[in-house]
Amino acid sequence: MREREKKRSGQKGRPKGQLVPPRENTLGGLERAYFVEGRENAAALFDKVYSRSMDENYYVHLRFDSGTGVTRSDATEDVKSVEYEHFDPPTFWQNPFQIMRVDVNDKKPTKFYYHDGEELIIPIEGPGILYDFFWAEPGEGSPPKLYPPEPCVVGVGSASRIEPQIPHRAWNAGKEKTRAWMITHPLANAAAQIYIAGRDRIQNQSSSRTIEEKDLREYVDVKEKKSGQYSLIAWGISEAIRQKRLRSNKSLEVVAKRCEIDPAHLSKIEKHLTNVGLDTLIRIFDFLDLDIGAYLAQPREAVKVVKLPNESDCVPVFERPPERLQIVEDPVESKFPSHSIHPQLWRFTKSSQPLSGPVTSKWASAWIMLAGRAVIELGNSADQRKNSSDDWKGKPEILEPESVLHLRGGGASLEQILPLEDCVMLQVVYDPEKCLCR
Repeated sequence: MREREKKRSGQKGRPKGQLVPPRENTLGGLERAYFVEGRENAAALFDKVYSRSMDENYYVHLRFDSGTGVTRSDATEDVKSVEYEHFDPPTFWQNPFQIMRVDVNDKKPTKFYYHDGEELIIPIEGPGILYDFFWAEPGEGSPPKLYPPEPCVVGVGSASRIEPQIPHRAWNAGKEKTRAWMITHPLANAAAQIYIAGRDRIQNQSSSRTIEEKDLREYVDVKEKKSGQYSLIAWGISEAIRQKRLRSNKSLEVVAKRCEIDPAHLSKIEKHLTNVGLDTLIRIFDFLDLDIGAYLAQPREAVKVVKLPNESDCVPVFERPPERLQIVEDPVESKFPSHSIHPQLWRFTKSSQPLSGPVTSKWASAWIMLAGRAVIELGNSADQRKNSSDDWKGKPEILEPESVLHLRGGGASLEQILPLEDCVMLQVVYDPEKCLCR
């Protein structure tokens, strides 16, 4: 009887009082190895479970069939009209941008969507994507309405950068679906702000931001006395306040008390359901340490659509915006909408000379093969070689159409690109310090 009890408990005759060590493939086992045997042994133990230890996980190559189906957490009602697959590196990278391959069907959304951050679209197959916004160009003499008068078309060979906080919707330009690459950068730098894994668990987990056209029209109708509510949405004011308050772990009551307003009024501001005084906004932004000048009277444009250039070598997809004239009497300094994602287009012929590196950056980047095939040779950067005995300079990867190569910031270096045939590659560069679009 006692022997059976020992077998059931897993002790197998272990002397009384001796602790059972945790299993190796658990966090407890990793913890024990770290503190008892040292960091290197813990890293080796982790390496048994994961393909490569965290310190040496410098790059990820995702092939065309490696996408994971996801649902946009900020646009739940377009599940049938748009299908998303993410091509992102491991979560622990905390990558600042997300790459999704999207299939846009022919259903036109009935609602408009709005969310923070940046969004770029590059169609690669199909009739194209139609966009319209609820917006008006500044100074044109009318309040926001459907804009442009006819939906703009983003087709194959083009790219678009939109201001996603402006209420917008997108749908297919024809009967056959359009496939495109979508690059997004949320202000929170977290993929959870953009998508949720799976396509059938969204309704109770969504932070969707949608609004009906009739409500938007009421917001800009001065007869309804709802002026200001539209700008809370389109200039990103409500979303900035809500996100910063939540990320600062401050309650509505705490912020309202410090800003000398009623909590119910602050709640309505976050939900864009009221007009608000500028002095109140200034107090809220000051308390939450937000730059009010980056939000008031922004942005300048809803969408920029460009033709992808045909020239060879590295070419910026979007031109750099002109410098703004300084107006010394302006009480709030206006700024062009800032962006951190800078796409660069590379075209190679089979006879092109190999592009030789090394090319490395402290910021994350990615390469998307739009057409053709090429051999990419990689190595770990000089900084990583100091901390690792694994110098894998010259390791080759073959990029094929619709494959994605992620380079971790400060990690892998790109040593060489050797085209196997005529190819077009999109380089996605994240840099919050300087604009590369020039």
